[in-house]
Amino acid sequence: MTVGMIELGVGKMADSEAHPGDEAIFATRGQLNVYLPDTFDWYELHPKNSLFIPEGTRHQYCNMSDEPVEFFFAVAPRYR
Repeated sequence: MTVGMIELGVGKMADSEAHPGDEAIFATRGQLNVYLPDTFDWYELHPKNSLFIPEGTRHQYCNMSDEPVEFFFAVAPRYR
């Protein structure tokens, strides 16, 4: 399992990415927006909100607020 913390600056949008395993996100500061470009879905996360992203789903992290965003992520490897 890969686990980490990301701080996203004001007005920043990460590149689109997908993983070969499921991902869970847990917001800890600010307002995090997550965009799924293949379905055009948007999710808004506030502190203590979480989001599950299935394996292979392209997604982008976005900060459209006026304060930094901080969140934790965990990507579980594919089981065989």
